[in-house]
Order: sequence, then C-alpha cells, then structure tokens
Amino acid sequence: MNTPLPPAEELALIDRELAQLDARRLYLLGRRDWLLRLMLQPGSGPAPVRWGPAVSAGPVAPAKEASAPSAQNVLLTLGAVLLAVAALAFTLVSWGSMGIAGRSVVLAAVTAAALGAPVLLLRRGLRSTAESVAAVGLLLTVLDAYALYAVGMPDMNGTGYAAGAAAVLAAAWAGYGSGLRTLRLPLPAAVLAAQFALPLAALAARPGPQALGWALLATAAADAALALRVRWAAIPANRSMS
Repeated sequence: MNTPLPPAEELALIDRELAQLDARRLYLLGRRDWLLRLMLQPGSGPAPVRWGPAVSAGPVAPAKEASAPSAQNVLLTLGAVLLAVAALAFTLVSWGSMGIAGRSVVLAAVTAAALGAPVLLLRRGLRSTAESVAAVGLLLTVLDAYALYAVGMPDMNGTGYAAGAAAVLAAAWAGYGSGLRTLRLPLPAAVLAAQFALPLAALAARPGPQALGWALLATAAADAALALRVRWAAIPANRSMS
C-alpha cells in the first residue's frame, strides 16, 4: 500500500476516479435502457442518445429485465385465434349445408382476402404477421385448385390436372412473390410447386419410368439454371455492398 503520493493527494485522485466511474456507469445504464426501448418499440423509439462524454446528471431508472411481447406477436396471435374461431363457426354453421359450388365461392373469397391482407400489413411494418397470412393464402390456393377440379372438371384426368395446377400455382406464386419482395415464402413455394409439374405431366402423358426419368432430368436442369441465375444476380449486389 506504499505509494509515492501523499495521502491527501492520493485520496483526491481516488475520489476523482470514482466519480468518473460513477458517471460512466450512469451513462451506460441510460444507453442500455434506450436500446431496450428501441428494440421493444420498432419505428417509435425515443430520441437517440449521443455517444460522448456528456452524461445525464439525473438518476437513471433501472432497465426492465423481462421484455413485453412486441406488437407484431400480439397481432399475430390475435389474428390466428380469430381466424380459428371464424373457421370453426363457419364449419359448424354453414359448411355442411353448402354444395361444392358454394364452398368454392367462399373459399375463393377467403383466399383473395388472405392474399391481399399482407399488402396492408407490410405498409404498417408487420412483416411477420404478413408472412403468416400469406402462408395461409398460398395454402388456400391449393384448396381452390382442388375445388375447381371438383366443380368444373370432375371427368378430367387427375394426374394431368395436378400437373397443370402445379404449373399454374408455381407461376402465380412467383408473380405474387415478385410483387411483394419483402415476403420470403412465396418464391421458394413457387420453386417447390414447379418441381411437380413436369413429372406429373410425364406420368399423365406416358406412364412409365423412362418418361418420368426424362421429366426429372429436365426439372433438375431447370433448377440448376435457376440457381446459376440467382447466383449471378447476387454477385453485382455483393460487389456494390463491398
């Protein structure tokens, strides 16, 4: 504990360093509280705190350890519950008394609403909710395709209709995803649906392993071309970012 400084000077030095540490601690606590509030309230956070030696002289409230659910999660949960209740009520009250044509009309209306809702949700910044509603809409388009087959084309070859429906759905989902690029699900779903078009068409036209093999080979070639195109398209973007 022997130091070259006199006790009075060393005590003053220690007091100054402790004061600086307390000020730095208060500043870091304030910065931490602001960052937590900014993450919990996207788009409406408080004014940013300027980095620098300036420190608020007033006491800083302790930061909350338990984060409240975000508005997106609340809306997503509420929407899912309301959708489940509406589907249950519709199934119990009306679905059994409708013919296949009435069910198709209702299904088409619900599909249009599910595919149009993400546009409004994205404008409000509710991306996760828009993704969930868009997924429901894509699933409903598959049910629409089946309803169309059951109502208007019951005598058509099922395998051939499935091939055409897969191609149409892939094109429709690709267009939908291109229009709403913020959504991540439609484009991969379109690629997945496109995998079934050629194999099902080959089975419908000429059942057998040879036709199916050529269809699978053509599908793999198309997938490779698409992968190369995506890769080459991503190279300029990476160069511009660097």
